Amino acid sequence: MEGRKLQLTGGSTYVVSLPKRWVLDAGLKAGDTVFLETEGDGAVSVRPRPADKVPMRRRLFEEKGEERRDHLLRKLIGAYIGGFSFIEIRFPSEMAPFVRKVAREFSRHPGSVGHRGAERGEVPPAHALDRSRDARGCPGGPPDAR
Repeated sequence: MEGRKLQLTGGSTYVVSLPKRWVLDAGLKAGDTVFLETEGDGAVSVRPRPADKVPMRRRLFEEKGEERRDHLLRKLIGAYIGGFSFIEIRFPSEMAPFVRKVAREFSRHPGSVGHRGAERGEVPPAHALDRSRDARGCPGGPPDAR
């Protein structure tokens, strides 16, 4: 990693120089636009071209009341492993305690971040990964994606 000094120009603009080798390798020249992206940890990435954002993949499960705990939990885990970034469960109101319990269990699965929204029938992904950078490169996923 290389350190660069932050410079103040004009009293309100901060500037940092880019390594010449990186600029040449990226095919850039003076006057070209570079793109900044703030990462999840607060770091900033400089890109020679805009990064393609992978659209958020959604998975909807419609539960009718015949579901067993293990089956629903496996469906949730399968959707997460399949790369879905938003998982939603629709269910009759009388199933709310059962679905909340399974959603909590899913959120406690290794790597989870919680189960905000479970009371509304929503289950977030087991963690918030940028799937465009997933080293697994898993294509597709379970059917019925919306």
